[in-house]
Amino acid sequence: MTMDRVGQLYFIPWNIREHWMLVIAMPKGKIVYLDPLKSHKRPEEIDSMIMSAYYRASSNALLGNPTKIFNVTCPRQPQSHECGFYVLKYIRDLVRASNAMTTLKEKFGGKTQYCEIADLLPIQHEWLGKLMTYIYQ
Repeated sequence: MTMDRVGQLYFIPWNIREHWMLVIAMPKGKIVYLDPLKSHKRPEEIDSMIMSAYYRASSNALLGNPTKIFNVTCPRQPQSHECGFYVLKYIRDLVRASNAMTTLKEKFGGKTQYCEIADLLPIQHEWLGKLMTYIYQ
């Protein structure tokens, strides 16, 4: 399986030290990094693991050769416990967008943070419902 179509994306939710971030792999080795924390430096583990994954591919044909990991401005969480829901919302916004690249370039429409009631609560209810269904099956 190769990643060679324009607009094709791999979403990689990442958790390091109880904090969720999102890495997006694109064709031609482009990597985008989204972090809901305002002043959070990209962990070195992400860079080293991504580069290792690219170079382990037998022909480097799966995703292409990585060039650089781009930090993209995205809505930021106001407190310290919403990171997972922010990552889910990033993915939902990008999947539903008519053009995910435009959404990234426009920095999610310039939103600085998501509304807890309008944006995050529906995702929380959806995932809680899925969790309860899974537990009680």
